[in-house]
Amino acid sequence: MQLRICINDVSDILVPLYNEVFLLADYSKEIIESIVKEIDDVFSTTMDNLGRAILMMTTDALSPPSGPFPENAEIHKATLLAVNYAILFWGYHSVLEAILLDNGDLFGNCSCYSEKLVVERLIVQIITNLQDELEKKSKLFSDHSLRYLFLLNNSYVVQYQFLVPSDYSPPSEIKFHYEQYQKEYMRASWEPVLSCLHDKMPPCFPKLSSHSELSRFGLEFEKTCSHQKLWKVPLPNLRQSLRETIIDKIITGYKKYMEDHPEQEKCGRDPLDMEGMVNDLFEG
Repeated sequence: MQLRICINDVSDILVPLYNEVFLLADYSKEIIESIVKEIDDVFSTTMDNLGRAILMMTTDALSPPSGPFPENAEIHKATLLAVNYAILFWGYHSVLEAILLDNGDLFGNCSCYSEKLVVERLIVQIITNLQDELEKKSKLFSDHSLRYLFLLNNSYVVQYQFLVPSDYSPPSEIKFHYEQYQKEYMRASWEPVLSCLHDKMPPCFPKLSSHSELSRFGLEFEKTCSHQKLWKVPLPNLRQSLRETIIDKIITGYKKYMEDHPEQEKCGRDPLDMEGMVNDLFEG
């Protein structure tokens, strides 16, 4: 992108300068025109090559994620690639717009869009292609909790490493699913834990009911923490946010249950110990 800027700047300076120098040197008109044409051809060839290089970059950015699928919830390399391209293209959108419009034969018909829309639609396509492919690949996870954590990790990168820091505003019809993935993760992972406190035992076992609810809750809480302890959430802000969401939902719900059942205090758990277990999650 910087090369394009330099070529434009240099050509605007050199071509008129060469004309003046050659005229002062009393060269023939044919020699002057031949040399200026050679200079112009060099700039033109360089611009064509640059256009082809940008085409290769956009093709790469729009390609489906390749390579082996990760067996964990970490950020896919295709997500980092797509976000880096989006940051690059938007950061140099005015230059890229000129390249795209100057090389319509390489990039297809861009004339139907305004200059700004060319790059905006390209970025939308990069991100939506990425989302669609990650959705497809996430279905290979047999564990629904891990599936949604994988989608959450990757959508968080798009949201907070590109969309939020930049002044890019996606079209209203384009939906990014970061919040939806977090809700689905909580629903798959932690709602079953909390539900243990509210699923009543049959009436024929009234004396065992409350003890059984606490016991099942404790077992499910420990099992879920143990199962997810080695899952990795690489980005610190998301990791902390998830922990706080779990604590707010599960431990706050547990405290409310104990307030409603004070007779079960001796059978209860220390909420601080529970918070400590949650704060050990997602380190990998």
